Amino acid sequence: MVCSCDGRGVVCEGLMMYIPFGRAFTSGTMAKTRKPALRVVPCNGCTLCCQGDAVRLEPEDLAEDYLTEPHPYIAGALMIAHKPNGECIYLNERGCSIHDRAPSLCRIADCRSLAARIDFESAKKLHLLGRMDIRVWDQGHKLLAAMKTQGTGKKRSGKLQ
Repeated sequence: MVCSCDGRGVVCEGLMMYIPFGRAFTSGTMAKTRKPALRVVPCNGCTLCCQGDAVRLEPEDLAEDYLTEPHPYIAGALMIAHKPNGECIYLNERGCSIHDRAPSLCRIADCRSLAARIDFESAKKLHLLGRMDIRVWDQGHKLLAAMKTQGTGKKRSGKLQ
């Protein structure tokens, strides 16, 4: 069996199966695992990623635990609901009101990773298509530049820490 990693999960060609991260094999079957740990991101009060987002619920996220709405880009998928102004329904004046039980995609969100993977021109195109807020990319770019200046851009297993 040949398995390879695409950064979001593992493709096992011998089984003709794709296993997204957050899942594991147990006794030959796929079983849910715990939600990923919260990623440490120096947000410093920034909530740009909570505005106009499309946070899809993953299999390990129980839809009944959240206020949801249909995902605009993925048929049949649910995402966290939004206020009329486009903010996440769980965003309040102090930040995320469900931080300790946030969905998996929120737990691993990091604007630095976005800025490291996507160049400015691609970010601009995604912004013009309404698929990404360019301010999130810009914030990630600023944080990466600050890390580089401070010499704190440590990498472990290919991921920013």
